[in-house]
Amino acid sequence: MRSTHGRLFDKRQKGELDEEVLAISGQLLQKNPDVYTFWNIRRQALILISQKIATENGDDEAKRDERLAALYKEEMILTEACIQENPKSYGAWLQRGWVLERTPKPEYQFELKLCNLALRLDERNFHCWDHRRIVCRFANIPLEDELKFSDEKVNDNFSNYSAWHYRSSLLARTHPDPDGRLPMDEATLAKELGLATNAFYTDPEDQSAWFYTSWLFDDQHAFAEGPVPVWVTVDRKKSTILLVMSGAVEAKTVGDMIATDADGEWIPADSQAQSSQVWLFKSSSLGPATKVTLSYKALDVQVEDEWTDLDTIRALLAPANPEGSLKTALEKMLASCQELATVEPHNKWPTFIATLCMRRLEAQANHDQILSNLEKKLPKLDPKRAGMYADLANNIKVNRFLVDALAENSRVPDTLRMIRKALITRPPPPRLTWSTPLLISLKDAGSIPAEGGPSPNQGAHPSVGRGIGSSYAANIPATGRPILYQSHQPWPSVASRQRARGAEPATLRDKR
Repeated sequence: MRSTHGRLFDKRQKGELDEEVLAISGQLLQKNPDVYTFWNIRRQALILISQKIATENGDDEAKRDERLAALYKEEMILTEACIQENPKSYGAWLQRGWVLERTPKPEYQFELKLCNLALRLDERNFHCWDHRRIVCRFANIPLEDELKFSDEKVNDNFSNYSAWHYRSSLLARTHPDPDGRLPMDEATLAKELGLATNAFYTDPEDQSAWFYTSWLFDDQHAFAEGPVPVWVTVDRKKSTILLVMSGAVEAKTVGDMIATDADGEWIPADSQAQSSQVWLFKSSSLGPATKVTLSYKALDVQVEDEWTDLDTIRALLAPANPEGSLKTALEKMLASCQELATVEPHNKWPTFIATLCMRRLEAQANHDQILSNLEKKLPKLDPKRAGMYADLANNIKVNRFLVDALAENSRVPDTLRMIRKALITRPPPPRLTWSTPLLISLKDAGSIPAEGGPSPNQGAHPSVGRGIGSSYAANIPATGRPILYQSHQPWPSVASRQRARGAEPATLRDKR
């Protein structure tokens, strides 16, 4: 074996990437398909051999394609053998996708049959699921057909994490919400809530359907046309500009939106993030006469001190008020969760999902019960995520405070300026959340009573305050209608949240 290894690396060092290299590496990979270096050497050899075939056959396209097809056919046979040896070999599946993209005569139907066979052997083989997505993209398989396939897999086994995940990625594209705020349109969302209810009612201890349900409650926190500016303030004494968006954007978008003659740099709220909902411009030359222009679509305004789009903020904070089939599905899910919470008193999921249902159905009417669940019941059932529940509770309190503040226009500027003060003078650590600096600033200004004491200012909502939430970063998004900030997220990681959505849940499942 060592002599074979030595021969392979010796030929690679000399640049002799030929058929012998393919033969030697093929023998080694059939014994151990998880050595990435061997697959890399094979790709280098295949590229050189393919170029040689193209040169030798000149303008004879048919002969060239025939020889290339034969070359890649042998590679597909090898990867199939390696997959049989180890069905979860990263290298073998990646090599198969790489070859499929280059072969002149791809056999897409065979690939789908291979995927079906592999998934029957292990329905949570996320390598196979990834390969199936590659095949569908190359073959232009209709998304509706793949949605039917996910139907079959979910109905075969409600515990199939990968099928639920695949379903979530498909529904967002086949049945998009016209307003861009829900994971899918309302009618489809109602059906999915019913499917999830049946799933977790069948086996309350299995987490697959519960996780999928938490995703169903996720709002996109954006308008259909994308994130829009909601607030800009200019502090000429401190030479800073603060921009708040309805959703996360990158630095280039901010630079195109805000024009100024001052020298400086736009910094996201989390300096490590590429995309953020809050951006701060720090300059040393932002004087009294410096122009600051906000340009967005038809909007073109000069900002002297402050610009606020109160209508957009009100829209972001508006209650859900579901109707029709969606309301019925939510009420059925809430009743099922409340019953399961009685039958399964040590299971956190029924109480958590019931809390999300109450937020969606009647957030104001259920305000006290929602906070009781988040601050008392759930931390006892799930102490490892107590910080997450505290953040969600603070999120709700701040949301309600802002709704009340926006109802009294005279209080709005003061509320927003206090947020600005917290962001500039006391910037939070990267993993703190929107609710934390806001609550700090409101407490500093006397709008929130200290622990156990009365508020020195009248008019503050009684639901606000009772301590600062933990900076625990949750994986499960908060629910209800879109809000101006996302206190349950790492500060302010919409981008990381989107990357997390692309991760395959089966990976976590297989490591349990």
